[in-house]
Amino acid sequence: MAESALGTSWAARDWAADAPAVAKRRDPPPYRAIGRGEPVAKRAGGRPPRFGGASADGAERGLQTFLAMLIVALVAVSAAGLLMAPAMRARTVEVQGAPASLAAELAALAGLEGEPWLFSVDLGAVEAAVAAHPRVRTVRAERRLPSAVALSVELRSGVALALGELEGRTRAFLVDAEGVVFGEADGREAATLPIVSGLRFEDFRYGVRLPAETLPVLEALEALEKDSPELLAALSELRLVRRASGAFELLVYTMDYSTPARTGAALSGDLLRSILLVLDVIEARGDADPEGELDFRTGTVVYRTKGGLSG
Repeated sequence: MAESALGTSWAARDWAADAPAVAKRRDPPPYRAIGRGEPVAKRAGGRPPRFGGASADGAERGLQTFLAMLIVALVAVSAAGLLMAPAMRARTVEVQGAPASLAAELAALAGLEGEPWLFSVDLGAVEAAVAAHPRVRTVRAERRLPSAVALSVELRSGVALALGELEGRTRAFLVDAEGVVFGEADGREAATLPIVSGLRFEDFRYGVRLPAETLPVLEALEALEKDSPELLAALSELRLVRRASGAFELLVYTMDYSTPARTGAALSGDLLRSILLVLDVIEARGDADPEGELDFRTGTVVYRTKGGLSG
């Protein structure tokens, strides 16, 4: 009986040792169900990993910090603006491109009485007011911190003189290449610029314009002033003579010769050189006639005198 019991017990242990590995894993130990052997799919349904939550919290804190700094900056800028507002008033007008006497006149035209806030100044209105001055050709206005409006002006330049009556007296006035009468000529200008005559002004005033048909002549005078000032200095008068057809011609008078030259409406440096050359020859021959004239309207130069045609 004793051997039979021992044999049975030994046989049972021997069977357990020889069992396949699969059979051993069929009933896993209890600790695997709650330990690190738990499946990943089951763990995924729980709360998110720690590092994900920390990243979201950090981003939120960074956004809050940025917003706080932005609010502080806006408050600081607003405070600075309130402190600087009294100082940022248009107290002065700076004028560039004009002599001192005219600069004061243009500054007054800007219309900044009462020292308005600098950024409330209407620069377009300032430019329009200053451009209305007859001597101003172009103007540009800009703000200059902390308390000035700066004007950059281009003044008109005289290329000829026009005679007109103002305040009961006939005077010589400056005309620019655009045909604008913009100021009274001084002694130097009256002695060096040619007179454009043959014009009638119904209502003479500063800012009036010469007829449009005179513009080519005025532009030619401007070109002479830049390229051949000696030719411009040789001119005394350009008289406009209107023909029956409505077109006009020029009678050109020079400083050194009494005989005029008749030309078409065009004027150039080459034409003036030819006129001066022929006049010099006539003067050298002793044939000059104050009542005669040279005709340059065709390809052949004709010299007309009081007694008839000459060579």
